[in-house]
Amino acid sequence: MLVAAAALAACAGPAPSGRHPVAAAPTPASVERHPAPAKHPRAAPPHELAPAILSPGDYKTGEKARKDALMNTTDTVLSGQSVGYYMEVQEAELRRLLGGSGVSIASRENRLVIGPVEGAFAKASISLLPRGQSVLAAVAPVLKEYYKTLVAVHCYTDGTGAAGYNRKLSQRRGLTVAHYLVKAGVTGGRIVVVGHGESDPVAPNNTARGRARNRRVEIVLIPLAPEPAAPPATAPEPATAPEPATTPPPRPASTRP
Repeated sequence: MLVAAAALAACAGPAPSGRHPVAAAPTPASVERHPAPAKHPRAAPPHELAPAILSPGDYKTGEKARKDALMNTTDTVLSGQSVGYYMEVQEAELRRLLGGSGVSIASRENRLVIGPVEGAFAKASISLLPRGQSVLAAVAPVLKEYYKTLVAVHCYTDGTGAAGYNRKLSQRRGLTVAHYLVKAGVTGGRIVVVGHGESDPVAPNNTARGRARNRRVEIVLIPLAPEPAAPPATAPEPATAPEPATTPPPRPASTRP
C-alpha cells in the first residue's frame, strides 16, 4: 500500500503552491552583450604634470596652453572681480618677505614680476648659489599658499660661450629653480620654464660684476582667470568737410574827387 501511494504521488507531480513558476535563468549564450563604453583620455591633474619647458618664441602660446589646461582640469579659476585682490595680497606678502633683499616686486596688468634675482648661479653652473636659494626659500611658501596662479620662470645667462649652449644652460637653470619650488610644495604642473640664453643683458659682459648680474632669474605670477574681453570696437568719427573759406567783402570805391 505504501509503495502504491508513493508511485501515485510521483505521477501526480508536486502540489500547487499558488505561485507562478519561475523562469529558468538564461544561458550565457542567450545574454545580449553591449559593447563597453569608449574610454576617453583623461586630462592629467596639475600634480601629475611636469614643469613645461618653453622657448622664447613660443612662450606666449605655451603659457596660454598650460594656463587653459589648468583651468580645465581644476576648480582653481579666479573670477574677474577677485583677481585684483588675490594678486594684491600676494604682492604685499612677497614685499614683506623680500624686504631688504634687493629683489624688486612689480605689478603689471594683474601679473606679479619677482626679480630679477641677479647672481643666482655661478659661471657655467646649474647649481643655485646661496643668494638664489635664500630668495626661493622666501618665495616658495607664498607660491604654495596662493595656488591659483601660473608660475613662469625666466632664466638668463651671461655672454660667455656659444649662443646655443647658453640657451640650453638657461633652460637647465630654469629647471633647477622649478625643482626647488616643487620640493617646497609648489605643484609642478603650475610651472613653465623659459630659457632666454644670453639675450637681453642688463649689464656689460666684459666685467665679472656685469656677467654675474646677467646670470639672473625672474619669476612671473599669472592669475588663473579668463582673459579680459577686448573692448568693443568703436566706429570712427565721420569726417567733416572743411568749412569753405570766406573772402572779405570788396572795399567800397572812394568817392573823393
